[in-house]
Amino acid sequence: MEKQIARFNKNATEEIIVKLTEFEGKNFIDIRAYVKPLTSRGELIPTKKGICMKVETVAELLTALKKVEKVYKEELEKRAKETAIQN
Repeated sequence: MEKQIARFNKNATEEIIVKLTEFEGKNFIDIRAYVKPLTSRGELIPTKKGICMKVETVAELLTALKKVEKVYKEELEKRAKETAIQN
């Protein structure tokens, strides 16, 4: 089984593709950077930049990403307040 779940631009030359995959009877989620080919005829080329993990660990990854989002928002708010005070 291989099923693409999401795809989005990382930058001008790379895309991130999220897939559900299967290997030796086990299910995995693969989150990987793909390089855009130089010609319009070629397919995206997978890179070593990415992670492949058991589907069962996705909940832990989501929890970590939510924490990253929260800390990042808090940091942005802190910086905005510091900038407002300085002005």
